[in-house]
Amino acid sequence: MLVHATPSPQPATPNIDLLVIGEALIDLIPSKQGYMPSIGGSPLNVAVAAARLGVKTGFACGLSTDTHGEAIREYLQCNQVDTSLCPIVDKPTPLVMVTQGQDGEQYRFYLADTAERHGDQSALWQIDPPQYVHFGSYAAFLEPTQTGIVELLHHWKRHHDVIVSFDPNVRPLILPSAEDARAHCHHLLGLVDVIRLSEQDATWLYPERSSEQTAMAWHQHTHKPVVLTKGQQGATLYDKAGQYEQAALAVEVVDTIAAGDSFAGAILACLAQENRHAADPPSLANAERHPPTLTPRMIDFAIRAAGTTCTRVGANPPTTQEVLPSAWLPPQSLPPFERARWMMERLRHPQLGCPWDVEQTHTTILPYTLEEAREVADAITNEDDANLCEELGDLLLQVLFHSKIAEERGAFVLDDVVTGLVDKMVRRHPHVFVPGGKGTTTPVEQVHAAWLADKANRIDSSNNALAGQAGGTGGTGQAMGTGQAEDTGEAGEMPSFVVP
Repeated sequence: MLVHATPSPQPATPNIDLLVIGEALIDLIPSKQGYMPSIGGSPLNVAVAAARLGVKTGFACGLSTDTHGEAIREYLQCNQVDTSLCPIVDKPTPLVMVTQGQDGEQYRFYLADTAERHGDQSALWQIDPPQYVHFGSYAAFLEPTQTGIVELLHHWKRHHDVIVSFDPNVRPLILPSAEDARAHCHHLLGLVDVIRLSEQDATWLYPERSSEQTAMAWHQHTHKPVVLTKGQQGATLYDKAGQYEQAALAVEVVDTIAAGDSFAGAILACLAQENRHAADPPSLANAERHPPTLTPRMIDFAIRAAGTTCTRVGANPPTTQEVLPSAWLPPQSLPPFERARWMMERLRHPQLGCPWDVEQTHTTILPYTLEEAREVADAITNEDDANLCEELGDLLLQVLFHSKIAEERGAFVLDDVVTGLVDKMVRRHPHVFVPGGKGTTTPVEQVHAAWLADKANRIDSSNNALAGQAGGTGGTGQAMGTGQAEDTGEAGEMPSFVVP
């Protein structure tokens, strides 16, 4: 039970990057010898999946003093999951009996008066939470844990920089109704920053519409990334950049137990590892301005983790070494620009990237940026199309590099760069993009006036920062390689070197 109390002394905050809150139980799986006990519970599986992928992970759930509870605790600790926030309760471990019916696997839950229902989690109110918290499954929908989790997350959101991940992982047989679950989900959506939604959950919660419509609606409601997992059909990411589809990994499926949990754990692993590498970790204010960015590379990695889980029996998430052999190169299924983004994320990965690329900053790569721009100019001057193509690619690499460094600092992301460029071009070309514009029949003087007006507005909005810099350096305002100031064109003339 999640109880808000004030025990003393204050518990020590564990050294973790991710905390998973939820249930741990024993699945009783039919076998030739009867029923085989197997450690399970969706949140527990997520915690183990993230830990095996290199994330310092903690787990919070009441664990029993019985043999099953001891086995669960030992299993977590063997997988490097911190259990210091798991109260020990003299109640039995919850059980789930799996039977084979005409419609497939059926489940019978034995939860009443069990350790998970009675665990006093008041210690969670006393600690500083880690950057990432994950919750879901029936602990998020059944009392007493339902109310306790909501109150705790409200408290953490108000007082700490915490990013919350949510996977409903609904259990229809033990929930009051789909209507109640829907209402509670809508309440929870106001607390979360990253959502993993399975196709089965979406269909049960909203049978009147497609799972894709539900995922899109959740994204539009929260403005946060939502990943819809669809089994053999792969996954779809819904975020501010639109939709991204990724096919499933082609594997020989043994079973699908914990595949979705491995997917969620892999997403959290990618986020936590990038945050650990960032020079300025994202704050809660940044999370509100820039929700956690899920990239195609992350979705691909998570799909590979889930697919690897499907190749073996039971809840057995893979390690990083088991996932990566199939994920060294950018997926061919990605569009070219997304493959370039994937490449840069891999180069900057704190454990798997290139040591030279990882240590670079805006300042250290500035000389390379200037050199690549000069080489583009040389290729144009020499009318060398083959070299121009290559040098433009090198210059694009600098854009990707600087954007990735800025993302790690929490300043902006590549999508902001592209959006800013498009918005600027629309402002400066009303004759092209505004209905009724005259296009190429527009007088050049009018085009130039619109360009200068937008430039002037930009200077005014930045409190003449550019003018001050130019006065201090004696040359900042000049266009590179021309010796001509940007705004010195005579009326009716376009500047000879225009930088948008």
